[in-house]
Amino acid sequence: IYAATNKDLFIMGATENRILLIIAAIGAPLLFAQQVGREDILESLGRNAVENARGLGESLPIIAVYAGVAVVLVGWIASIISTAVKFNGFVLRSIEDQFERKYGLFTTVESVVPLPRIQTLCIEAPFIRRLLGYCTIHAGLAGSVQAQNQQTTATSILCLLVRRVDVAGYVRRVFPHLDLEAVEWKPVSRVAIRRGAFAMAIPLLLLLGFFAVFEKQPLIWLGAIPILALSVWYGLARYRTMGYAVIEGFFLTRSGILYNKVHIAPHGKLQWLTVDQNPIQRRYKIADVSVGTAAVVGMQLGRPSISDVELDKAVLLQDYLSARAEAAGMWMPDGV
Repeated sequence: IYAATNKDLFIMGATENRILLIIAAIGAPLLFAQQVGREDILESLGRNAVENARGLGESLPIIAVYAGVAVVLVGWIASIISTAVKFNGFVLRSIEDQFERKYGLFTTVESVVPLPRIQTLCIEAPFIRRLLGYCTIHAGLAGSVQAQNQQTTATSILCLLVRRVDVAGYVRRVFPHLDLEAVEWKPVSRVAIRRGAFAMAIPLLLLLGFFAVFEKQPLIWLGAIPILALSVWYGLARYRTMGYAVIEGFFLTRSGILYNKVHIAPHGKLQWLTVDQNPIQRRYKIADVSVGTAAVVGMQLGRPSISDVELDKAVLLQDYLSARAEAAGMWMPDGV
């Protein structure tokens, strides 16, 4: 069905960044020193860092910028190398009623993905990858797997890198009755525009106000103009990327500007549904709708959910999906 090329591995790694892994690697010895009770080491390192920073004088901001760029660059290179090593020779085959995957340069991994056990599909497209016209397809599986004596999530990458125009064909491999290209997305409440704009504007304006008071420069307040413009754009862009769809047998959600995700959940796989409201949402009579399946997924992928739906529509959606899940689940031979 799918075989990753060297170009795919490069683009996959180049459109990610492992900065957090680098930061974690730097912070791990410090955390270990704290756990074994060697706070004196941390205090000594802290004093030395402060003294060295003071010694740099006016060149400190420039050096900090160079250091930040270096960390980003190292994280980018590390992402490319780790992706090429981990997913080298990635192949996905379809054999009877299951998928078989094989990948890995030093450690070869072969795994089986039974089609009836796929709970959800997640189509993720980080911003740069989406600009290039690519995305990644994940499958949320029931349960979890053991790898090297460690519990890991059972979210499986089915296709490392595919063109967005080809996604519908791969989705039909898993759910033959779903035509992703024919899905009509329903918008959320337009209050989402206001909420998104406020969510970006308030912290930035508070930060701007802090600098204006600290520096005692009134002209700094002129920075509020681009902040407000950016916040309005963000609110509109967030609203346009959000949507949901309920079609025969499936519930779909989409969201995300920089990290766009589309979730697909069959009605028969739904385990629970919730309608949530925070105080602001109660004020505007909107709510979040979330569904849960037996899939074990990581925080990055999340689960099918949609925010800022009109409350009456959210309640009707919850009732409808609950009824459909019960009707479909009664006839599922595997019970999951």
